Amino acid sequence: MKALAVAMLLLGVASLVCPSLDGMHEDGAVQIIATNYTVYRNAVHNYVYEHRSVTGTIPLARLQMPATWRGLRAWQARVEGGKCYVYGEATQEEIAAVRDMLHDSFATGMASGGKLIPILGNAISVPAFIPNGSLVSITEVE
Repeated sequence: MKALAVAMLLLGVASLVCPSLDGMHEDGAVQIIATNYTVYRNAVHNYVYEHRSVTGTIPLARLQMPATWRGLRAWQARVEGGKCYVYGEATQEEIAAVRDMLHDSFATGMASGGKLIPILGNAISVPAFIPNGSLVSITEVE
């Protein structure tokens, strides 16, 4: 938890000092985007597990985000059919960085042709509302 707090502090400082990621070293920008998504994803999961009956789109205003956090992409979250989908536009490198941060979770990857890539074990379906090429994380909600 301390590491996450430090990462958020650094992300906040980076967002104040450098409002655009254009001038940053590519590897650093990839890690910042991956951290930004991971913090958003974790806040969504916390919200969903505290409000298990929630369905549909989850607005950012309902999430308890760190004070220094600001979305670097248009991350989205939606609960449908007993699953929570957290997704948004990302590059292949950013998707790989998120998977590294999440210890190669089999439920995190890229949406492609209605499936989650990389597919480990049984194929995981991705609903049509998630655009192809998006970074997506899927969690069951019970």
